[in-house]
Amino acid sequence: MHFRKLDNVTNVCPYTLNVYDLNTDQRIRKYVFRPEDIVSTTFIANIALDEGPTCEDTFAYFPDELGYGLISYSWKQNKSWRFSHSYFFPDPLVGDFNIAGLNFQWGAEGIFGISASSIGPDGFRTLYFSPLSSHTEFAVSTRILRDESKVSGSYRDFKVVGVRGQDSHTTSKVVDESGVQLFNLIDQNAIGCWNTELPLKPQNVAIADKDDVGLVFPSDVKIDDQRRVWVMSDRMPVFLEAELDYSDINFRIFTAPLDMLLQGTVCQPSPAQKYKSAKVLQSPGLSAYYEPVKNLQPQPVPFMYNAPAPMLSQGNPSFNMQIVPNFVPKVTSYINFPKQPTVQFNTRQPNKWWRKNYDVYENA
Repeated sequence: MHFRKLDNVTNVCPYTLNVYDLNTDQRIRKYVFRPEDIVSTTFIANIALDEGPTCEDTFAYFPDELGYGLISYSWKQNKSWRFSHSYFFPDPLVGDFNIAGLNFQWGAEGIFGISASSIGPDGFRTLYFSPLSSHTEFAVSTRILRDESKVSGSYRDFKVVGVRGQDSHTTSKVVDESGVQLFNLIDQNAIGCWNTELPLKPQNVAIADKDDVGLVFPSDVKIDDQRRVWVMSDRMPVFLEAELDYSDINFRIFTAPLDMLLQGTVCQPSPAQKYKSAKVLQSPGLSAYYEPVKNLQPQPVPFMYNAPAPMLSQGNPSFNMQIVPNFVPKVTSYINFPKQPTVQFNTRQPNKWWRKNYDVYENA
């Protein structure tokens, strides 16, 4: 039995945001978070970007996993501020983990996985988030997070979205422009999916891919502008709770077209949703509009790589890394609805803010 402790966080350097221009490899901004934004146990492991119509209108959001906070940063103001909320805390009922044959307890893990939706009708995004030690998904409009004055008095602006179901701890998630969310399911060695147009409950969650060898702790999930999914796995719990076999492949990068992974699942977007996921064009003085894309199926990645990676620390053998293109999904959909159920929306706030009624099936 093992419990992660809160007193083992040591920050050698102050938490700092560094922004680079990838065209020139030059750092264009360095921002050190204010002392008011950080607590003694702060641990930041994720970031979500909220881009507006211009570069100046860009925000970034940082979950503080062990300090139980959410930090907003404004590019234009070059300033950050911190939100606190009880939804950032872990659920004490689901702190037990079983991964790769190891049983351990990470009961102190708070807000971790976050992802921003596309821009809604009200001009703002939805930020989805969940604590690592939790099966519940929460959300808040970026209208709140962009406003420093909302740090106080915004408790009711944070909403419960629903519950993914049992064995659904997650550390990473991403929302496609079509409105489909992908997330890692670290207990199941899998990638899960949910169509945000449906209520979040176990019946509307599916497995997009599962691999009990290659996807042991799929630590990160991303979708590129060609709607291709990228997943990295690293067997981190084995490293933390036991010992890695350094002669084995411990680090893998998987990639596959999003549509292929969603095919046949309850997460599959409707034609209208696919249209929304087309490229967004912006012109000076004009509002963004959608351009239909004829071919939404990206071309396969034309390589496969399997070779030793550089040593991560002196004295250890080389880690092996494998990059696997077009991994074949093993689709498991809990329920495929013949048609989408009718959903009630909160008409007072656009962009689903937030459904008047939601069902919670913690043990379903």
